[in-house]
Amino acid sequence: MDLSILSSATLTTSIIGGVFWLLIASILGPEKYGQVGYLIAIGIVVQTIAFLGSGNTIIVLISKGIKIQPTISFLTLLLSTIFAIIVFFIFSDGTLSIFIIGITIMSLVTSEYLGLKLYKTYSKIIIGQKILQVSLAFSLYFVLDISGVILGIGLSYIPFAYKIYQNFKTTKIDFSILKRKSSFISGNYILEISRSLNGNLDKLIIAPIFGFSLLGNYTLAGQIFAIIAIPPLIFYQYLLPKEVESEKKIKFKIFLVCISGVLALIAIFSSPTIVPILFPNFENAISLTQIMSIAVIPLTINQILIANLISKEKVKIVIIGSIIFISTQIPCIILLGDMFGIIGVGYSFLISTSIEAMYLFLFQRYKK
Repeated sequence: MDLSILSSATLTTSIIGGVFWLLIASILGPEKYGQVGYLIAIGIVVQTIAFLGSGNTIIVLISKGIKIQPTISFLTLLLSTIFAIIVFFIFSDGTLSIFIIGITIMSLVTSEYLGLKLYKTYSKIIIGQKILQVSLAFSLYFVLDISGVILGIGLSYIPFAYKIYQNFKTTKIDFSILKRKSSFISGNYILEISRSLNGNLDKLIIAPIFGFSLLGNYTLAGQIFAIIAIPPLIFYQYLLPKEVESEKKIKFKIFLVCISGVLALIAIFSSPTIVPILFPNFENAISLTQIMSIAVIPLTINQILIANLISKEKVKIVIIGSIIFISTQIPCIILLGDMFGIIGVGYSFLISTSIEAMYLFLFQRYKK
């Protein structure tokens, strides 16, 4: 029952979000779409630095009955506000600052509901946010251009701050929890920074070297990849609290890997037909989509192994995997991108994801 609720909510929001970004891509074209992807990547990295690894920390510790929400919320909101002000002075644009504060609020609230296993409430929140995001971003785009898209996304998170306010009223801030769990929290902090860099550093590298047009094609392919990667995301959200309770889901894990393989094949064979019809200006996104779709298989394996390791508070192993990913992807982007162009950039994602999965798998085998 829990899985069906979580699956339905994640699937619904992923479809809404996916369609939203695909429509934005068709409206903006490769150049502007690349600019939006670049700015959002900056915002996510900055927010992650201010977030103190709170996502996994909240989910795992709440699952163990430790009320850490108000303390973590106070620190992360304070840091996010400080970083948002710095970003405002750098870019002279408050839209990215609102995005940083908004995504911090949303991350705190959703992590809490996942940790408490209140999947129905979690589902209502993420679906409501996505609907609000679509309406605000499209409306503000016609007023503020690409800044309106970013502002609309940021504003869609703000209404859910009421939950954080309720926590402050009912539970006292207790910094002693941070001291007792400092090792786990610091490990999660490094982990979430590394995972954020995994998902966004490529955009920050591609834009200045290869230009926004190539980044726009890469971002579109990445968005299609995100749609077929929905099962690993659902699995990770569902499995992490369950792994804390030591529930075994072996058959489900094997089934999920098989589903990911099927979805990869569908994307590979359908993209040459679908992409030219829906996105005629993104001609380079076809080959990128085919290459990156294969990576959904090692990504699924990554999520399975990472959920198990984090539930046992073995964060260092996951951090090493993230470092391996980054240290592989960035040189591959530069070298393969220079040698083979946009195709090489796509292969860099596939290679780095596969190597990370291989490392985590071999570690598990070695431990056993």
